[in-house]
Amino acid sequence: MRIGRDTTVRLEYHVETAREGLGHRAGEFHELSFVAGRRTVLPGLEKALWGRKAGEEVSFDVEPDQGFGDYDQGLVQFIGRSYLAADYDYQAGERFKREIGNQVVSYTVKEVRPDGVMADFNHPLAGQRLFFTVRIREVRPATEAEAAAREPDRRHRPREANDG
Repeated sequence: MRIGRDTTVRLEYHVETAREGLGHRAGEFHELSFVAGRRTVLPGLEKALWGRKAGEEVSFDVEPDQGFGDYDQGLVQFIGRSYLAADYDYQAGERFKREIGNQVVSYTVKEVRPDGVMADFNHPLAGQRLFFTVRIREVRPATEAEAAAREPDRRHRPREANDG
């Protein structure tokens, strides 16, 4: 079976940027499962895998507009001291999550100032080309529940790689 709309895909991936190995040990792979065609993974990742089958290993690049987007300087904003924890010593490079309204957003401290911090709300990989190596472990039809939920049933017991 090939990857297409409403197939459940289980894979292992390694990703790097031109700048670094993303803090992973060289060659370290991570698991990912998703229902294809439901906009739950990076567009460039899904596009590169479309039509492939279990057992394949593929390497490819994903441009920023098909990954985490272009870097947006407008998402670097000042957060005043009155909105920060008073007893915490903030450091440039630290990442935090913050609830804004009913949404949780992440940011990186770009600069610490006496009256607050400059916070970068861009994804850490925004504006960067990504280099993927992917091992496709399983491709199967998504169940009705998986397709409706747009994610795999985590109770599903993985099978060995096959082509369907």
